[in-house]
Amino acid sequence: MTAFRANALLLAGHPQQARACYERLRPQLDDPVVDVRWAGVLVQAIDLVEAFGDAATAGLLARRLAPLARYPGAHGIPTVLFVGAMDGPYGRALAHAGDLPAAEAALRRAIDADRALGARPYVVLGRLALADVLRRRGRPDAAVPVATAAATEARRLDMPGPGARADQLLAALSLAAARGRAHPHDVLTAREREVASLVVRARSNRQIAETLVLSERTVESHVRNILAKLGCTNRTQLVAHWRADSS
Repeated sequence: MTAFRANALLLAGHPQQARACYERLRPQLDDPVVDVRWAGVLVQAIDLVEAFGDAATAGLLARRLAPLARYPGAHGIPTVLFVGAMDGPYGRALAHAGDLPAAEAALRRAIDADRALGARPYVVLGRLALADVLRRRGRPDAAVPVATAAATEARRLDMPGPGARADQLLAALSLAAARGRAHPHDVLTAREREVASLVVRARSNRQIAETLVLSERTVESHVRNILAKLGCTNRTQLVAHWRADSS
């Protein structure tokens, strides 16, 4: 119920309260009490990990989901919980943790399974995640049709949130195509770009954490990932790199 409450608070526009719930939930991934509720916790956690940009927890979540992801089809408890193919949240966790090749493979399996099941909302979510992975892997031509299919189906199913995200992704892909090249910043996740932009504005990790409603530990993890992805050794190099590529 803590996981459900955190997601409900996010949807209601209360990120700080949602973050407090997430902080209570997060230790369960380190030392889980596995019972009939456990799968429900895991599939709810992926939305929270993405919302709060917690790449470190995404890797842990992927490891927890891996045993469930090997099963074809859906996972659920009769009358209580039903989700699409477990490869879906597994692939999203891998993507947020930065393992893009494995994420692509898992998301393609999830889309195929959810189409066979008729779980159409989960097909939308899988396609949206896959399109972003393809973009980050430098394959915009492959990402566009996947994102377009996600946007079309999201509108048909009245899913305004995923539909808006698909439209934003298509706009970003169109802009990159107009420039004639993929922007170096595209290797970063949306949350990493937010963190990097604040680093460039000389914000400390604590200030970034307060601005984005994150923990300092999460911000530190993001900064390390950003430096590694952009080939920088310190924040000064990141600032120079960011400004040069933005000019």
